[in-house]
Amino acid sequence: LFPDLVSLVNSPMFGTNLTLKEAIVSKWVFIPNLKILKYEVFNNHNFLWSNLKGLGMPLLANGIQVAPMYPLTLICLLVPDPYFWSVFVTARWLILGAGSYLLAVRCFGLGTTGGFLFVLTFAFGFYELRFINHPFLNGIAGGVWYLFFLLTIINSTHSVNLFGRNFLPFIGLTISAYSVLTCGFPEASICIATITLLTATVFACRTILVSPRTIFRILATIILSHVLALCLAAPQLFALVELLSLTSDKF
Repeated sequence: LFPDLVSLVNSPMFGTNLTLKEAIVSKWVFIPNLKILKYEVFNNHNFLWSNLKGLGMPLLANGIQVAPMYPLTLICLLVPDPYFWSVFVTARWLILGAGSYLLAVRCFGLGTTGGFLFVLTFAFGFYELRFINHPFLNGIAGGVWYLFFLLTIINSTHSVNLFGRNFLPFIGLTISAYSVLTCGFPEASICIATITLLTATVFACRTILVSPRTIFRILATIILSHVLALCLAAPQLFALVELLSLTSDKF
């Protein structure tokens, strides 16, 4: 659909030919703060505060939609500026597609054809294309992997052992939960939490009926994973809480 995106020359929102005419999802909403983030990280070894904007700004609060602590953002900081956005958007879309396929086939029981159809209608659907530059997709990309690893652990009818077959799903659940918390768009985190609550409840009831003895170990594994994710994401969460408290004082 967008050859310039594949060739790392452009993004669908850049210029006049491939622009979807929506200011809130333009890359230029996020690029200025990204440049500040890259400068602070590589020059001052800091991503908490910057003096480059106004009288200074906390990057984790004022620049929340840049998702400074999001894993893919941190990885792509090494990408040169001209290619950063194309690499970031392309990688996020591929991560979303791969996670959607595994979720459909491994957890929802769809076949290969059904899995590809799920990817085409969900991960590569026009709604996602419409918001291809928006941090909402950070949460969705992390969310499909979060749901995949969570349901994988819940579906474990064998003995749950963190140092056995469940170790990789445990690590995956921790990283994906951290990704959802640091996605840069709290509304996306709420959407993922709602979908997870509705979906995981059904799978949990099934596991209780099939193998009731493992449910407590599964629950302990999930709780430990989320505690680790919350600890890792604590700076972003505390910054968001403080920002909301300061905003409420103004009104």
